[in-house]
Amino acid sequence: MITLVENGSKHLRKAVLTTPASVLAAFGKEINYNDIEEGLYLFEPEDQKRIIAGIKQKQFHFWNSIETVEYYRDIHWQLPGMEEHAKKTLESLAIQNSDLVVDLGCGWGRIAEQLLSFKLNFQYIGIDFSDEMLKMARKNIQELGNGKIAFQNHDLAQGMPLADNVANKILANWGIVYLPQDELKPTLAEVHRVLKPGGIFVCAAIVEGASFVLLALRCLPAFISSKKRKIIKKGMKFGARVKKLFPLYTRDQLELMIGEAGQLEIIDMYPTIWGRSVTIVARKPA
Repeated sequence: MITLVENGSKHLRKAVLTTPASVLAAFGKEINYNDIEEGLYLFEPEDQKRIIAGIKQKQFHFWNSIETVEYYRDIHWQLPGMEEHAKKTLESLAIQNSDLVVDLGCGWGRIAEQLLSFKLNFQYIGIDFSDEMLKMARKNIQELGNGKIAFQNHDLAQGMPLADNVANKILANWGIVYLPQDELKPTLAEVHRVLKPGGIFVCAAIVEGASFVLLALRCLPAFISSKKRKIIKKGMKFGARVKKLFPLYTRDQLELMIGEAGQLEIIDMYPTIWGRSVTIVARKPA
């Protein structure tokens, strides 16, 4: 049973969602992921399974939709603060010749595209479970790498399809932090397994807390182009959708999971996008 409260212009209306079908119909609209997580224990075990399966299906359809792929390709990287975020992320990776870089939740290959500009002799493996994202990545990015770039279609909730102690650097640029804790913690343990001793893990996450809208408006110049305003509006709409469909963690929660589940030593942590995102840099003990 989950209580839905709608705040209309004149009054509050309460509705009690008592079946998996009613919960899933409201999920992503009137109720968000955290609402369901808090109330899931009130349902019978079989109904819990149905709700969880329905949530996963909706989440996959979101990531695998053409609309989402095109948003990341055309809009996301143009949002205020994104250029600086990308620059600091790549600096934290500190790619060197002969490195094997693994990109978790690689999407359409934006990070791979940026790494190629470094003109270094590295190997890159991007992993994502979205067929549509990887179609675009293989079409637009893979051939540019001359053998350096490879993409794998794989659900990270099922582990990482790589051997022990092979990666010099692993990146999760908002790529795994949308997993629920019971999947995120094993994924972080997999990061530890796949990293070489002394290897670096860079994890960026949109965190629960500050309002991106208010922060962006404070930091933007007084006059911006209509094109930029449209981009920001689309970004705000997309962000609101993500907040409905996926869990959001605090910085402290992420720090704890990376340290305990991942058994990694945190060596740096810094905010980007005016505090809306945090990047945690960790090392596997030698």
